[in-house]
Amino acid sequence: MSRISPAALTKEQLVDRWGAARAKAKKLEAEIEPLKEEFERRGLRVVAGETWGVARSESTFASLDVKTIRAEMGPEWCAKREKPQTRVFYNFATVKER
Repeated sequence: MSRISPAALTKEQLVDRWGAARAKAKKLEAEIEPLKEEFERRGLRVVAGETWGVARSESTFASLDVKTIRAEMGPEWCAKREKPQTRVFYNFATVKER
């Protein structure tokens, strides 16, 4: 793939480039996942190889049980305290097989 700035691409070229990059990332993720699983299976925490090092860490967070809160406090109480949030999703589909 050429190093043309995304700003210089047509909208069609932009989505084709983006879709191709996502396809590459999925292939790489398929290669990465079994390696990560083996790292976990072995119970490894910090390992340095010749080129790369990996340190495992984890974090724990608390979340609220919204379903229970709605049931106990009522939908009106919850509606007064809700804050709208916007999430953006991008859905990809192949237009034609290459």
